[in-house]
Amino acid sequence: MHTSLSKYSRIIVKVGSALLTANGKRVDAAYVRRLAAQIAAVKTAERQVVVVSSGAIAAGMSRLGWKTRPTLRADLQVAAAVGQMRLMNIYEASFSRHGAHAAQILLSAEDMAHRTLYLNARTTLKQIIAHGVIPVVNENDVIATDDVSFGDNDRLAAQIANLWEADLLLILTNAPGLCRENGEVVAQASANDDNLMNHVRSGDNRVGSGGMASKLSAAKIAARSGAHSFIVNGRAENCIARVLNDEKNLGTFLAAEKTQLSARKLWLASGLNVRGKMILDAGAARAVVRDKRSLLPAGVREVQGRFVRGDSVRLTDENKKAIGYALVNYDSKAAKRLCGVKSGEIFSILGYMHEEEMAHRDNMTVLG
Repeated sequence: MHTSLSKYSRIIVKVGSALLTANGKRVDAAYVRRLAAQIAAVKTAERQVVVVSSGAIAAGMSRLGWKTRPTLRADLQVAAAVGQMRLMNIYEASFSRHGAHAAQILLSAEDMAHRTLYLNARTTLKQIIAHGVIPVVNENDVIATDDVSFGDNDRLAAQIANLWEADLLLILTNAPGLCRENGEVVAQASANDDNLMNHVRSGDNRVGSGGMASKLSAAKIAARSGAHSFIVNGRAENCIARVLNDEKNLGTFLAAEKTQLSARKLWLASGLNVRGKMILDAGAARAVVRDKRSLLPAGVREVQGRFVRGDSVRLTDENKKAIGYALVNYDSKAAKRLCGVKSGEIFSILGYMHEEEMAHRDNMTVLG
């Protein structure tokens, strides 16, 4: 059996259009209520859940009386605008039955590509969760373009797994999992196994934009930051709790090959352009390298270069030896004003405060 899932504390539940909209006929409010009940039952103070929900376009199509999915981008955006309201009203009503609230988060591919917007999205997502609210994430289809979009919500869910450093991406679909040609479900495999694509069947009819191929692609993306994935039939009774209770013979488990921490650090170190440099005093360098602490402004001696919030900078010690990289919480102009300053003085100096750290430990990687 694969690694136990019961211990995982950050779980993304991705649910597709076919489940949410009764195959495009209408919004299946009864299904959303059952889904909300399942999530409320497994959510605890130690276990956090984010929902990535499809269904807005299909819901809008139903409201507008359209029988087939449009091909024109503008029509898809009309459907999304109409359907998003209906979908979120049902989510909120469903979670309210269990004393919880939903928060709508609409993201575009540009939001994830732009480092400042990426950090803002991450901070907001974490703060929503800290207040006990359940985020419901969808692509902002109303402003998406053909050239700049996630393509489907499987990939969006995978990007959220990277953003949030999730433990598990749970993909609810209308299939029992990844099936072989003889119908046998693949119980477990590596998320990076390219041979899995051989099991994908072509020509499937679906309401949403994703199929099994996109789910395997999403699992591979999620694995970059160490998140495992599980594909399961979303109509199976109490499927979420059953997956988290490690029930056997239920869906397909796709394992990440690297631990979350190592994959996260590799992603930070290799995927960003360095825009500047921060020279740390001996105490700050020791705190970052040895004690694995966040970087506070008090420990920064000098700031070089021009950068904006969310850019990558090189960290060096007093001897100018590179010790790591970090995504900064302040632009270069503000950072220069904060050199040597205690965190409690940030607001009085700048008139605002993004974070108390110059760079949070989650957004840093140390060399060696």
